[in-house]
Amino acid sequence: MTYKIIRKKNVKRLILKIEGNQILVSAPIKASKKEIDIFVKKNEEWILNHLQSQWVLKEKDILTIQNKIYHLHKSDKNERIHQDLYISSQKGLDKIIYEMAQPILINKFNLITKSLSMDSVHLNIKIYKSQWGNCYYKKRLIHLNAYLICFPDEFIDSVIIHELAHLYYHNHSKDFYDLVFKWDPDYKNHHKNYQIPKWGM
Repeated sequence: MTYKIIRKKNVKRLILKIEGNQILVSAPIKASKKEIDIFVKKNEEWILNHLQSQWVLKEKDILTIQNKIYHLHKSDKNERIHQDLYISSQKGLDKIIYEMAQPILINKFNLITKSLSMDSVHLNIKIYKSQWGNCYYKKRLIHLNAYLICFPDEFIDSVIIHELAHLYYHNHSKDFYDLVFKWDPDYKNHHKNYQIPKWGM
């Protein structure tokens, strides 16, 4: 199994991460290759399951966005015509999804912050490859991944609630989750581990 080793001074243990189809291992400076090989072998089943679960979009695939079905077509242009998405590359898909996400996520974010009586919280929509959102609590700024619009409303809401809770608690402590479950009692069912879609050539 091929993987890339990233050695860092501040890393005290082996950490496994998958980005796209690449397996990355963060390792202490003094960790031996044999030690890392054993670590990767031990986690081989998890790695294979994770790689197989990656959602790679291909020509003639469909995306469901806000209960509407969109058909993907490989093209030399990047454009949306009604419910057909013509895509030349991952960047092209990113651009279209980003544009479609703006009104949807802004509206959802405003509804939730209003229902929670939260003022002066700012939203920025981004394209992320491996996360759904971020909270910059000092700036009272939330970043949301545009690809959230490809998933059910309850999942989108749960991500927004998760990030808003970080304005009060900056880690994943018991108090943090107590607040999350107060705002969304069915959070565990809503906050599923969806993969971010990628364009396949």
